Amino acid sequence: MSLALGLALVGCKGDDGNGDTAGDGDGDTTGDGDGDGDATGDGDGDGDGDGDTTGDTTGDGDTTGDGDGDGDGDATGDGDGDAGTCAAIGVCEAHPESDPYELISLGITEDDCLEVVVFYAGGCEPHSFASCWNELFAESEPVQAWLWVAHDAMGDTCKVGIEETLSFDLTPLREAWQAGYQAESGTIVIHVGAETVHYSF
Repeated sequence: MSLALGLALVGCKGDDGNGDTAGDGDGDTTGDGDGDGDATGDGDGDGDGDGDTTGDTTGDGDTTGDGDGDGDGDATGDGDGDAGTCAAIGVCEAHPESDPYELISLGITEDDCLEVVVFYAGGCEPHSFASCWNELFAESEPVQAWLWVAHDAMGDTCKVGIEETLSFDLTPLREAWQAGYQAESGTIVIHVGAETVHYSF
């Protein structure tokens, strides 16, 4: 009976269900029990996971220095490690309904995101923006596509001027072009309102 119990205890220590061999339940191999991915045994849970190598407690994507953020290198506080991700572009046949806003500029990032700088009035409610396209290319050299950006002011009646940079994932346009033209690289002229940008991939 004692022998069986001893074997059971050894089994628990060697296989603690956390993917490591330290038996400390923290998911690393240091045996420090702090679950933070470092070897300090400080129990601070930061590890520092903030996209730098400082081992600090602030590295949480915010500016509060409270060590409570997501440690994913972005500023969303969502813990999903999604630095650089951008919103999906939907499908629509025509311009969706939109609250007023001013389109300032367009740009393309290195990770195939369309950056749209907008200006609108608000300040009392969180506003939302969405983008869509009709999945069509206008035949020219290079081809052209039209995207729409719709603004939902959420009933905000405040008049504070706000400038915001939006990001939308251009992958659907690139993949549609590659499938349609049977090539890996090319250029699409993207129109959003009166602004135009060349997307080369």
